[in-house]
Order: sequence, then structure tokens, then C-alpha cells
Amino acid sequence: MNAEKVLIRIIAVTCILLLLVMTAVALSGISFPKTETFSAAIPVPVSTPAPPAGPLDPHSVTMEELDALRGIGPATAQAYLDYLAQGYAFHFPEDLMNVKGIGEKKYADIIHSFHFTLPVVSQSPLFE
Repeated sequence: MNAEKVLIRIIAVTCILLLLVMTAVALSGISFPKTETFSAAIPVPVSTPAPPAGPLDPHSVTMEELDALRGIGPATAQAYLDYLAQGYAFHFPEDLMNVKGIGEKKYADIIHSFHFTLPVVSQSPLFE
């Protein structure tokens, strides 16, 4: 056999072994986490006041907590709460800009104050 045929057979055997390992893992019942948690890290200008004691949950934040954020007044805080009351959710940090009164500048000022849990976009049936 020449070197090309040997290489092709090695690759084929490697692929088969990989499929066998993936199948074994899927059948073993090992569960994997379905969400990731992160806090958004946006550079903050020096003049920005310190964020609240801890990151805020975007779905359970209060009017007072929103009003304490830089650039968020009573009207924007109410628009935020109205957005949640309409059944919308904040799955990604950028979703904050869907609230009336929060544009790119306010978003950059407040994003460091929130904590988001990312949804899983797709899950392989092998790992369910």
C-alpha cells in the first residue's frame, strides 16, 4: 500500500473510534449543564460611579435599583418594568436595548450592573 491509502485508512479508523466514543458517552447517561452564567464585562470609564453591591438579575430588578443606575431615571425604569410586564425577557445582554429609552450609550453605562444566564441555542441529541 502506498502512503496515501494508509493515511486514508488511519483517518477512517479514527472517525469510527470517535463515533463509538460519542455513542458510549451518550448511552452512559452523563448529563451536561444546559445553561452558562456570565457577567458582562464592558470597559467602564473612570468617571462611572461604582456599580451596585452585586450584579442585578435583569428579571427581578426593582424600580429603586433601576433608578439608582447611572443614566436611568424614573421614566426609563418604568419602561423597563413595562417591557417585562408585557412578557418579554432578557436572554442576552443586548436585549436591554429593546427597552424604550435604552440606547447604545445607556447600555454601555449600565451593562456592567446586570448578570445574565444564557439559554442553550442547540443541544446535540447525543448529550441529552
